[in-house]
Amino acid sequence: MLKNDIIVFRAKKRWTQQQLADAVAVSRQTIAALEKEKYNPLLSHNFSQEEAQMNFLLFYGYFIG
Repeated sequence: MLKNDIIVFRAKKRWTQQQLADAVAVSRQTIAALEKEKYNPLLSHNFSQEEAQMNFLLFYGYFIG
């Protein structure tokens, strides 16, 4: 579900993966991984699980929700 939400959001805004990544302070590779449903924040960053969940919820709520 999230994959499609991000793709639809980017299409509506006419944003590239890089533009979205810049807006939410992540790498373009992170956006690509989210869109491919291959993103694991615990492997990608030095976040605790709580920080990773908080970042995800903030991102999802702000841009998608």
